Amino acid sequence: MRFGGFVGLPYADGGRGPAFDCLGLFLHVQRCAFGRELPDPSVLPREWGHDAAGDMLQGSAREVPVSEIRAGDALLFRISKSLLHVATAIGGGDMLHTENSVGSVIEKLSAPKWQARLIGVYRFE
Repeated sequence: MRFGGFVGLPYADGGRGPAFDCLGLFLHVQRCAFGRELPDPSVLPREWGHDAAGDMLQGSAREVPVSEIRAGDALLFRISKSLLHVATAIGGGDMLHTENSVGSVIEKLSAPKWQARLIGVYRFE
């Protein structure tokens, strides 16, 4: 499966297309590349104190060991005490995600910046 068509998409806070935030890109890739229509939990009131990506993954996907990562899995990262980040595993140790300064990119999960922050791998089936 090729993911180059998802690289270089612009970032937008809360974006669901044509510019995306991390959750928006994850949902877009799941729909377009894997045929999964996942609910967008960001429509829930933010005053509930939840993180949309974390709530979605921990509520409707099963956690799998890092050693069993496969393309399409959700990678959940801790960015700060209250902020999570989600990326899509795309195989070969690579992940697709978006950053506010550069838009959507492919990076190595093993990069120190990400490896130390990984808190879970989740699979939708």
